[in-house]
Amino acid sequence: MKGKQMNLKVLLIDPVYNPGSIPKNIPLSSIATGLLNCNIGFKVIDFIRPDCEQQDLQYFIEAENCFIKSIEEIAEEFDYVYITTGTGCELKPYPLFPRVQKIAKAIKQRRSIPIIVGGALINLYSKVYGLSEIDIKGNYVDYIIVGNEYQNVMKFFMKDRNFPASVIPSWEIWENKYYPDYQSVQYRVGCPFSCDFCFEGKIYDRANNTTSLSDFVAAIPNGGRIIIEDSVIISNDDFEEMMDRLCAKKVQFAAYARISEIVSNPKKIEKMHLSGCKALIIGIETLDYNILHQHNKGIVSKQTLDALSILKDNSIAVQGCFMLGFPGDTLNNMEKTIQFAIDEKLNGYRWHIYQPNFFNLPSQLYLPKEKNGIAHLFDIQLNVPDCCLGEIIKTMPVFAKMDEHFMIRAKKYIGADVFSEIGYKESFRYSEIKELIDRMFLPQWILNEEKLYKELFV
Repeated sequence: MKGKQMNLKVLLIDPVYNPGSIPKNIPLSSIATGLLNCNIGFKVIDFIRPDCEQQDLQYFIEAENCFIKSIEEIAEEFDYVYITTGTGCELKPYPLFPRVQKIAKAIKQRRSIPIIVGGALINLYSKVYGLSEIDIKGNYVDYIIVGNEYQNVMKFFMKDRNFPASVIPSWEIWENKYYPDYQSVQYRVGCPFSCDFCFEGKIYDRANNTTSLSDFVAAIPNGGRIIIEDSVIISNDDFEEMMDRLCAKKVQFAAYARISEIVSNPKKIEKMHLSGCKALIIGIETLDYNILHQHNKGIVSKQTLDALSILKDNSIAVQGCFMLGFPGDTLNNMEKTIQFAIDEKLNGYRWHIYQPNFFNLPSQLYLPKEKNGIAHLFDIQLNVPDCCLGEIIKTMPVFAKMDEHFMIRAKKYIGADVFSEIGYKESFRYSEIKELIDRMFLPQWILNEEKLYKELFV
């Protein structure tokens, strides 16, 4: 869908590979509304290809090239190109920068159009990895946007002119037939807590509204099914008002919650259930107190058990997030974590491998420094179907450390031997974790994380 045809036109690109399970892009839907309200023309294009699932890497590469070719041709009609590097529903950004570079290069080789890139991955590179603007832009990107994506993109185009501080995302700009029948929504980004393995509190401000509460609720269809992507909602000052408004719209929703919030606010959990909450996604990680304390999780195992009991009493389904491979952890403790997950029989499971800061890897791992160059971060494409991960990781196993899901999602495609040279000094090797996964994981645990959303409403 195009906005009003004015002198200025912007092509908005969502480059994330989407097999049809990731909901409509939140930041681009908001930016589209902002541009429309300011009489700036726009068009959106996305990389949604369900046909790539279970195909080989060559098939996927051809699909990616087709996507980039279409952008190259369409971009000639526009004055600016904006490429996001997030969807609005990721706690950790998708590793897709090589595709962004390929898109920018293809556009520039055809016509010199200003290219702007922003979103979650740019925040990660700038705020966490400490890369300079020159390093990120490379040869083909003209500008980068760091921080609040909607606000800063609108400032870029509007300069000193006013624009709406809050908007209702334009979901209708996407072709519904390709997207799931539930929608991710977002009120705030950022997290006031400081678990060292989560990037949410690092790539955004601690609590940054993306919209007003009125616009947040207005974007939700009556009777709809939604996932609230905020890391924290129970502690919000306007929690009660949010729940009342959701209840009035008769929605079914899933959300994220911290275990410490659940055990401290059982009445709020009851309120959530009465307001339409069907499931909560909670971070259990491990039951080992020393590991939890070391990584600033701020809970103890008894709180986890109490939280699970509270949710069960309120008929709220639970998706538990677990993590293996913490520095200082042991294989015996990891096995206990997996066995606990089996015994609890939760409604869903999200398994992760601990992901350290990229630049700390040489000092922590069995890894030569020369293999840790930043060029590799930008050159190896990691945002691919699960079935293609084996072919990619075999070329450079260290990239298993750059995404917390690879060893799990590629379970069927990669053997333990691929990870034999990676591990924490004086601790464990990744091949040993992979052997645990192969031996103990239940088949239903090996899912694309986004597909787990479907389980929230069962």
